[in-house]
Amino acid sequence: MVDLTFQLTPAREITAWVRAVNPSSRRVLEKCGFQHRGSGLRDLPARGGQFPCDDFGLDRGTWRSLRRHGPPLAAPVRAGPAPVPAS
Repeated sequence: MVDLTFQLTPAREITAWVRAVNPSSRRVLEKCGFQHRGSGLRDLPARGGQFPCDDFGLDRGTWRSLRRHGPPLAAPVRAGPAPVPAS
């Protein structure tokens, strides 16, 4: 999703947040290159109130750098329709 967002949109940054009690989700964001930007309370109506959350962000420049220096994170996006298999 990160690759598609930066490849197909003019977005300069992707932001995300996770509940502070969810270290697994935090690790997923960090492995994708997101950087911790702070912490605070977030309104979570489905949970019935405000809860401590960690905020993360990934900007386009950092993403480019990670793509240049690391293994591909996803298959490149092809332009046009998918080829039709021969019968």
